[in-house]
Amino acid sequence: RELISQFQNGQTFGIKLVNPVLNSIAKGARLGKVVLFGAGSGVGKTRVSVMNACDMAMPFKLNNKNEWIPNGKNENVLFISTELLQEEIQSMMLSCVANISEGKLNYAFNDLSQVEFNNLSKAVALLENFPIHICHLPNYDLNDLEIIIEEYILKHNVRYIYFDYI
Repeated sequence: RELISQFQNGQTFGIKLVNPVLNSIAKGARLGKVVLFGAGSGVGKTRVSVMNACDMAMPFKLNNKNEWIPNGKNENVLFISTELLQEEIQSMMLSCVANISEGKLNYAFNDLSQVEFNNLSKAVALLENFPIHICHLPNYDLNDLEIIIEEYILKHNVRYIYFDYI
């Protein structure tokens, strides 16, 4: 009976991730837990992590009717990249939040519709004003990683961390 009560109050799982399979396996993103997502090269591990980071940090989401609706989330998130530059991560984030393909942003930007351009402008404002941080750490050791994580926890109250690439 106590467990059923915990289910009803949402106490047995963490923040819902974008990928329903990870929600089933890991019970969402839970504080104090490490989820290691491994797959072959080029499968999309980074993009899935960026999507989850954006989903957790942004308090609004673009729905199928092209409306910005509250999603009940607003978590402080840090995305640490060892290979991709900040601009590359930002491009993925803009694509994710504005719901515009990254290919269109990179190769057909002038073909954006007015609605897409408005969504992109809103995505920029959201990414500037809500708690998602990017750190590029190309040459690191464990000590560097520990210092960066501690800094963001203490200075920015980061609670969730994505580390791309182990």
